[in-house]
Amino acid sequence: MLTPDTFARRRARLSALVGDRPVLVVSHSAPIRNLPMVRHPFRQDSSFLYLTGCKMPGAAALIEAGGASTLFLVPPEPDDPLWHGHAWTLDEVRRDLGFDAVAPLDSLE
Repeated sequence: MLTPDTFARRRARLSALVGDRPVLVVSHSAPIRNLPMVRHPFRQDSSFLYLTGCKMPGAAALIEAGGASTLFLVPPEPDDPLWHGHAWTLDEVRRDLGFDAVAPLDSLE
């Protein structure tokens, strides 16, 4: 099983390769079939998954010079636990994927 340290090391290697430039890696959303409310099952982009371990659609990861990394996610809706079971918190995702910080997607400038 891959640990949070595995993903953190992968991001640190990428940061070392690009030097003092930040890297923004962006996920995608589930593709639409015929109508906006009918979507194909979501499968995360392989490169994004390799660097982050994040399987959630619509995410982005900012890897700063020096290796610090922030994951940006669409936060769960308040009624998600009712319909989908346990709703993760940003802190749980940060811990489970080895990010320095996790923030709502709309805070990404």
